[in-house]
Amino acid sequence: MNMKPANRKHWRVARPASPVFTGSQLRSSGGMIGALCTGLLLYIGANTSAQTSSPTSASSYPPIPLDPIPTVLPDYLGAPAKAWPLPNSRAPQNPYLGLDPYSYPHNDSWNSDTADVAYPLGRALEVFSSTLGASVAHYGAMGGSAAFDSRGRLLVCAVSAAGARMLLLDPESLAVLCDYPIGGAGTGSLGSAYFFVDNRDRIVVIDGAHKVTTLQEGGTEANPRLELAPGEQYDLSRLIPEGDSLAGVLVDWQGRLWFQTSGLTASGPRVGVINRARWPDVPWVQLGSGEQISNGMAITKDATYVLTSQQLYRFGAGADDRPYVVWAAPYHTSDVVKPGQLSLGSGTSPTILGNGDYVAINDSATPMKIWVYRTAARLGPKETRLVGEPMPVFEDMEGQACANSLLGFGRSIVVQNNYGYSWSFDANGTLITTGNLPGFERIDIAPDGRTLRKVWVNHEVASNVLPKLSTRTGLIYVVARTTDDLTGVDVYYWTALDFRTGRTVWQKMAGTGVAFDGYWQTTAIGPTGTAYLPVYGGLIAIKDTR
Repeated sequence: MNMKPANRKHWRVARPASPVFTGSQLRSSGGMIGALCTGLLLYIGANTSAQTSSPTSASSYPPIPLDPIPTVLPDYLGAPAKAWPLPNSRAPQNPYLGLDPYSYPHNDSWNSDTADVAYPLGRALEVFSSTLGASVAHYGAMGGSAAFDSRGRLLVCAVSAAGARMLLLDPESLAVLCDYPIGGAGTGSLGSAYFFVDNRDRIVVIDGAHKVTTLQEGGTEANPRLELAPGEQYDLSRLIPEGDSLAGVLVDWQGRLWFQTSGLTASGPRVGVINRARWPDVPWVQLGSGEQISNGMAITKDATYVLTSQQLYRFGAGADDRPYVVWAAPYHTSDVVKPGQLSLGSGTSPTILGNGDYVAINDSATPMKIWVYRTAARLGPKETRLVGEPMPVFEDMEGQACANSLLGFGRSIVVQNNYGYSWSFDANGTLITTGNLPGFERIDIAPDGRTLRKVWVNHEVASNVLPKLSTRTGLIYVVARTTDDLTGVDVYYWTALDFRTGRTVWQKMAGTGVAFDGYWQTTAIGPTGTAYLPVYGGLIAIKDTR
């Protein structure tokens, strides 16, 4: 039998604790991802000496250095906002996840990227950062996802060609309290970015290419450590073909662990279900040859949604835990990876919205379009699976691509343009990145549920940071990149957009130079109102001081 949800009174989401960050949206250790991991290792510092012990001495490290060439751009633009709250997100609490929005990179298992907590309003902002020190630099923290333990402490899964490590950080000093090795050299998986904290305050993470591991916190308050939860490591190598790897794991409303593989072999990806009480019996289903998975899944009370490079699937699982396809729907795709995307097909994870009635994705066509599907297992007599016609976005731009999840709130979708982002290394191993085209757009489902309409466009802000919405402030938060035309320096700004209008409300400089860039990362808001973001050079943060 599955364990009952634990009593949530143990969630002390109050002051000192730490917010959580994790690696990147990395998926496998092969191909383009492996090249990126290896290359970033050159930038971050290739110290690959093995560390097998979990505890480290807590240490605070210097801030990320600015580009040696100064910028003439202003430190602050716009004006502080007055909170204009929105209704709550309506994404229900998964009983086997830790408290939303702190336990999963996308804030909840619907992947809404919406939080019913307050982000900074822009009042006397303080920005700070940490290099995380030489002891963790070689882990290759390339940005990505974040979550928090019940004490508010920050968890970061840093992924590189040397493997991956789970870090526990202090939210105020950014000191590394302890760490734990995940996988071995050469087994770093982008799927590790999709870790989550469960309802028992444990960390469930993809460990290398084929294992799902559960960590728990031990030690003392002053000297915590991360350690294996007894009996909670699941080796799936017998089920995963050689050359393939895990691409994501998430818990459902019954406490079962759903997993998906990348589909890097000729047979295609697999989707399976782990019921701890029935291990090692693990039922799974084979998807189509030629399909690949490079993003996370979404889970509702009675369904699991998986997006491949060719189709969107709704899965169910009965009392025997065996997954089955409820429906599958195609979308427009191509056989090339667009500049600014990581993989073939859609670059997004499925996003559930509209009280669970709809699921949204973007395609990889030109121009790119937003597709919204009805989630129902059975459609009404006058209903179609697809809501209206797919909505073109950024059609007046030179190109369109999205490698981040869509933001979903109510019947609204916010999508960003990542087209053109690239990275490379010069002969000295210096990391060079190229910024993507600007663009954010909001698309709404009409009240009658039959059509889509475009509400606003903002083609001024360029960012590859996954947008997050605070319903308490009514603002969307990203980190934007711009170039100082006078000095040629790249400048990075914490940026707030008005959800209702798309207008840029304020921008606060986070730093200058490639160390403040990142790899399709996502912000995390801590219980004390500080926002955090992993970047190539370490970790950056921002908070209101009044």
